[in-house]
Amino acid sequence: MSTKVKSFEDIKLNGLLDAIAAETDPAKRLALTGDVQNYLIDQAYVIPVFEEPQAFAGAPSVKGVGFEAVGRPSFYGTWVAAKH
Repeated sequence: MSTKVKSFEDIKLNGLLDAIAAETDPAKRLALTGDVQNYLIDQAYVIPVFEEPQAFAGAPSVKGVGFEAVGRPSFYGTWVAAKH
């Protein structure tokens, strides 16, 4: 048996979001955005996840490098072309 959330309301969160929507000053709006982020974390509505960025480089003679769906390099079809 599965249970679904039928209704959800967080008056404080809605107030913070309304304040962001109404704020015209960019610095104040950014500060309010930080307040919302902290509130979401404090209430455990979200769990921050860190995705480590990766960069890859290769010589022009390296051919056939592929990437998996999650971004890992795949070298199964990789080969090095003869230099001219």
